[in-house]
Amino acid sequence: MQPVSRRTFTGQAMTLSVAVAAGPSAIVRAAIRLTRQDASPFDWKPIGDGARVAMGQGGNALVFTSNGQAALIDCKNLGYGHALLAESQSDDVRLAGVFNTHHHGDHVGGNNAFFGLFDIHAHPNCVARVKEQAPRYSKAWNERLRGDKPELKAEA
Repeated sequence: MQPVSRRTFTGQAMTLSVAVAAGPSAIVRAAIRLTRQDASPFDWKPIGDGARVAMGQGGNALVFTSNGQAALIDCKNLGYGHALLAESQSDDVRLAGVFNTHHHGDHVGGNNAFFGLFDIHAHPNCVARVKEQAPRYSKAWNERLRGDKPELKAEA
């Protein structure tokens, strides 16, 4: 994540001024097409010209599109980033930037799907708090992949 000022964050998010030198690799594009064949975990709702919101699965994520590019605002909960990556793009719209509004897990939990593909932009305070939380997110992701379930204990 790269810290940016609030003014810069807002300007970039709203005008889609982020430019990514190279788009996702052919492997990612293939994964995007495969993911689209499955039912979406989100309820997508249009909220204006070139803007739609992904509701469900914790938090909301916004996608703004213009001139064949898209900006994604927030990455939802852990485990849903790959679906957002797939569903925020299409054959004629390429994701150009990712932004986090704040550090809560339902806004940054899916960041891992975008690492190495896109810079994730956020306010410096958000960046610091996400870095503090990263070990916990990593542990939760590994537990999810292994199928570990926390043991519930009744208190007397």
